[in-house]
Order: sequence, then C-alpha cells, then structure tokens
Amino acid sequence: LLLKHGSWSLWRNSTLVWYSFYKNTFLVSCLFLYNTVNGGSGKPIFEDFWISLYNVIFTALPISGLALFDRHLSWDILQKYPRLYLSSQSFSSLTLLSYGWMLISAFGHALCICGVVTAVYLNGSLVPMGLDTSMEQMGITIFSALILIVQFKVALLTQSQTALWHLATWGECIFYFGWA
Repeated sequence: LLLKHGSWSLWRNSTLVWYSFYKNTFLVSCLFLYNTVNGGSGKPIFEDFWISLYNVIFTALPISGLALFDRHLSWDILQKYPRLYLSSQSFSSLTLLSYGWMLISAFGHALCICGVVTAVYLNGSLVPMGLDTSMEQMGITIFSALILIVQFKVALLTQSQTALWHLATWGECIFYFGWA
C-alpha cells in the first residue's frame, strides 16, 4: 500500500505545489510587467474580480484532477520494480533548482505574452480594423492568454490523462471563454 500510494502521493503533491507556484508567479509577473509599462501607477491590468476568480474557479479543476488521479507509474510497474519507490523519494520536483527554472519559465512566459499584447495594443495596429484598444480589453486579452498557457502547462505535467481530467481541463477553458 505504501509502495503504491506513497509514490503516487509524492508525485501528485510535488506537482501540485510546483504548478501552484508557477501559475501564481505567472499572474504576478504579468501584473508586475504591466506596472512597469504603466509607469508604476499601481493600477492593475486585470479587474479585481478576475484576479479573485483566477485561483478559485479558472485554474482549480485541472490541478485538482491531477492531484487526485495522476499516476506517474502504473501499479504493475511499481509492483514489478519496488526500487522505484526509493528513487521516487530521492527524486522530487521540490528542489531549489526546479523552483528556479519554474520562476524563470513563468517570468519568461509573462514577458512574451505581455510584450506581444502590449506591442499590438499600444502601436495602434488594431484601430484601423475598428477593434477596441482600451486597457480593459488589453487586460482581458492578456488574462485569456494566461488562462490558456496555464491550462496547457498542467496538460504537459499530467502523466495519465483520463476522460475526467480532460473534462475538467478543457471544460474549464470553455467555461472561461464562455464567461469572458
């Protein structure tokens, strides 16, 4: 029992913590980068209710599904090679190096998204097409890209994708875009 559930639990919990830090670092990096472009005025690019719903509704289901149902190794493999349990204890994604790469990755993703969207909105290329170029619309565009990227990130982290996991992940994307 410990061999099976202990190994899976270590994998799930370390992935949950890593992903939670990633998605929140990504969100805060977007806010930080906008504040530097905005001249340090303190006005956030996203409305407060979007920020509040980010962790509670828009990104909660996929990581919850991963934390409850993901299996990095099947039970047959763990039973056949019990030494894998020891290696899973020594190899954890909760290392200082993995957090460093996660921070760099989240900041890099935020830099790319905010840089591209800000460049498109601020250079006036959307005005001739008759599209809205307000700061609110720019914030929604950045937030939508943020939601998509964190959903794809959890999809890349998941080792065993089940029908329930797909429903949670892609259903949440559909819910967000239906709402926005």
